[in-house]
Amino acid sequence: ILAEAGAIAVVGAVGGAVTGVALVLVVEALGGIPLWGAAADFMREMGISSVLHLSADPGQVALAAGAMATVAVLAAWWPARRASRLEPMEAVRYVE
Repeated sequence: ILAEAGAIAVVGAVGGAVTGVALVLVVEALGGIPLWGAAADFMREMGISSVLHLSADPGQVALAAGAMATVAVLAAWWPARRASRLEPMEAVRYVE
């Protein structure tokens, strides 16, 4: 059970990282995210550009993917550990 959860976690983490990097590249190709309204006015008053620019550092992407995979494996491990300690008949008794 844990190996399957690990494989799903890795696929999800890599897929999420690739999707995130692709989104950053698309947003930057379009020139960033322009702010509007009061947020844009405040940024201009502070002397800061009212366009948000994104970046995707390879180290940050790898760290985020690793954290996602770790959390997913731990989230699968905890209930699997609890279930493995139950007697089969006791577990079936509480199923509706």
